[in-house]
Amino acid sequence: MNSNKPKASFAKWTVYSFLLLLMLVLQNTLSLHISYICLVLPAVVVISLNDDSDVGLVLGCVFGLLWDVTSGRLFGYNALLMLLFAFAAQIVAANLIRVKWLTNLVTVAAFAAIYQLITYFFFFLIWGNGGAWYTVFLAILHGGLSAAVTGTIFFIIFRPISRKINSPVG
Repeated sequence: MNSNKPKASFAKWTVYSFLLLLMLVLQNTLSLHISYICLVLPAVVVISLNDDSDVGLVLGCVFGLLWDVTSGRLFGYNALLMLLFAFAAQIVAANLIRVKWLTNLVTVAAFAAIYQLITYFFFFLIWGNGGAWYTVFLAILHGGLSAAVTGTIFFIIFRPISRKINSPVG
């Protein structure tokens, strides 16, 4: 039995948790959630695309809950969406695409746009504040573009970390 496997697993969870916590703090400190820019969503999707374990699912749910608490949204809303997006990203990475820079960029941007659209339908259309399609278009555009940019940065950061931590130690 390899005694380095638990150490590598603990290191992976610790590094990813620290980086996600940093993204959550930056997102809330800089008031980026007001301008449709989020850092947690692209980080969770990038982790799920580039890691073959369930770390993206668990951390997506946990940091989605923390995002709910810190943003004042409906409790569990972001947790559920981060869990679903992490699961979908794992399915996409395992069955549909080879995770490269461009596919990472497109996937993260698509999930961010879907997040903005779901948020519009849930918080505005269902609650009777519909009709703001220009605002929705800007939210989807800003959310998708900002997620593509931040997702690319996260890809550059997380990919080597994932490869280093998940590589077999001889």
